[in-house]
Amino acid sequence: MQTSTRKGIALIAASLLADRAYLGVRSHDDDRSTNFTGRIGLVTNVYDDDRSVNISGSFRDGQYELYDWGTETRLSLQLQDRAFSGRDALSGRDFNSVVDQRHVTLFDSETQRHHEFTLR
Repeated sequence: MQTSTRKGIALIAASLLADRAYLGVRSHDDDRSTNFTGRIGLVTNVYDDDRSVNISGSFRDGQYELYDWGTETRLSLQLQDRAFSGRDALSGRDFNSVVDQRHVTLFDSETQRHHEFTLR
């Protein structure tokens, strides 16, 4: 999964799990923050200020189906307590994550690494 998509997924999933909208996310990989605006809920549409693109989608059949308009990637997202998992259709790889308050640790099977994010 591309770095920019990981940031968006971390923000969306953590917002859904916390039942609040976070406004930005900082990646520990590149130590850069990205601002997001928009709606996160059963219907999600957020705007990534860095890339000037949207990530949008909706909840159906027990999972979120999202689309990253910048990378033209379909993503599935399932929430479980303080964690989430899903699949990136572009790479064909799975990802999973644990959320601890404003901190997200996401394992991307494409990179075989854990990626850390802080939300605000």
